[in-house]
Amino acid sequence: MPLPVISHRLYLWAENESSGNGERLAQAIGHQYFERARPLADHQMLCSCAAEVGLDQEAARTYLASDGGRDE
Repeated sequence: MPLPVISHRLYLWAENESSGNGERLAQAIGHQYFERARPLADHQMLCSCAAEVGLDQEAARTYLASDGGRDE
């Protein structure tokens, strides 16, 4: 799976959790990627970003491990 797809899946999940969370998550991921050179496929980084914006970190980890959002 292409690397940006992984973070995009989490974005869609965040937006489904609560409107506006996707945008906040995208900003947190962008900060890690562009300013700290963290890879987009780093599940730990993505889940930490989810927690940073108030989402459940374990739920994000579970979602990334699932097939959710792969067809969107």
